[in-house]
Amino acid sequence: MTEASLLVARCARGEVGETPIRGGRRSVQLSPIGAACFLFDLPAAAAELPLVAAVAGSESIGAANDALNALGVGTELDYEELRAAER
Repeated sequence: MTEASLLVARCARGEVGETPIRGGRRSVQLSPIGAACFLFDLPAAAAELPLVAAVAGSESIGAANDALNALGVGTELDYEELRAAER
C-alpha cells in the first residue's frame, strides 16, 4: 500500500484536517471527498488526455513510468522507489 492509498483509507474512515505527507515536506487536507470515487468513460476521453497517449502500448508499469519520465512527468512510483532506496 502506498502513502497515497493510505490517505484514501483515512478519509474513508472519517479523518479530517491537515496531515503531513512525504516525510513532513508537504501536507494535504483530509476530508470525505478524499474517499470519493469518480468514474468516466476512458475510451471517450483518451483523445483529450496526452498522458494516455504517452503510456498507450506500454508492456509494463516500468515502461509506462519511463514514458512519462521522458515527458518530464514525475510519478508516485518514482517517489515510492526513491523512498524505498532511502531505507
